[in-house]
Amino acid sequence: MSLGLPGKGPVAVITDLCVMEPHVVRKELVVTTLHPGVTPEQVRNATGWPVVFAEKLAETGAPRDEELRALRALVGRQPDHTPMSARPILWRRA
Repeated sequence: MSLGLPGKGPVAVITDLCVMEPHVVRKELVVTTLHPGVTPEQVRNATGWPVVFAEKLAETGAPRDEELRALRALVGRQPDHTPMSARPILWRRA
C-alpha cells in the first residue's frame, strides 16, 4: 500500500541486538546481522513476532568513526539529566 510519501521506506532497522532489513519480495524484516556476542535465541526472545533470519547471517561490523560521532552528537542533544558516568558507552575502541 502506497501512502504517496517520498522515499522507499525503511532500508534497515538497527536494534541493540541486530540489524534487520526488508526482504526484497516479501517485505518482511529479516535479521541480516547479529551484533558481537548476540545469539539468534536472544533475538527470538526479545522480538514480539516470529523472527526470520537471513540464510547467510553475518556479524555486525564495528561502527565507523563518523557514525560514532553522529551517534554521540544525538545522545548529547537528548534532554537527559542522567550523569555522564551512568550513561551507556557507545562503542569503545580497543
